[in-house]
Amino acid sequence: MTQLIQSFLEKRSFRAKINDTLSEPHPIEAGVPQGSVLSPLLYAAFTADIPKTRNTTLAILATVYLQEAAKALETWFRRWRIEVNPEKSSALLITRRYVVPEGQVRMFREDIPWKDQVKYLGVVIDKRLSFIPHVNYAAGKGKMVTGQLSPLTCRRSKMSIKNKLVLYKSVVLPTMIYASVAWGHVSETQLHKLQEHLLEIANKTFEKAKEHENPLVREAVDYDETGPSRCKRPKMVLNG
Repeated sequence: MTQLIQSFLEKRSFRAKINDTLSEPHPIEAGVPQGSVLSPLLYAAFTADIPKTRNTTLAILATVYLQEAAKALETWFRRWRIEVNPEKSSALLITRRYVVPEGQVRMFREDIPWKDQVKYLGVVIDKRLSFIPHVNYAAGKGKMVTGQLSPLTCRRSKMSIKNKLVLYKSVVLPTMIYASVAWGHVSETQLHKLQEHLLEIANKTFEKAKEHENPLVREAVDYDETGPSRCKRPKMVLNG
């Protein structure tokens, strides 16, 4: 196991690209490959001894306790040579009450700014944990990805409907429902924002299908939902 992990981390390099120019390869001296299944496990093992100070949960009342935790983290970062950029760090006070944080938290001689919302691992976390900003972000990102794929999914595209559906399910939908386990409890009003975009795509597809040159495609969308069904009930299904 040790040799396997060693071969996974050693002899890795990176190159930077600006327009069409590539830099020379440089060795990666720290970190784990992004996107690997093994990387989160190694990171969790590496940070297992991260310091946990007393009274940290009371930081909403007294910033001094949070500063104590930040100092312990700063010492731990230096010990294990982990680079932390204070300018890219944020402090978030999660509460349903209107509370203005007093004082500043400092790390590596820099003030960590207080913010109403932060983006962590692709999820926008707001101070009330309503996840409304994230739903707006997910809906906007879904529309952006749909626009980027329009050359492949437009009416002039020669891609089959089946492949277009696969492209939608594998690219657009995961973009919108990413990490929904964390924010999927939002109100129906917020979920409706995502549904609106999905319905917009479906309506455009049906409208284009009505004018398709293939009569079988036109017939597939020319139906009356209140009329009798053309599908027979399976013989083994009992009446309710």
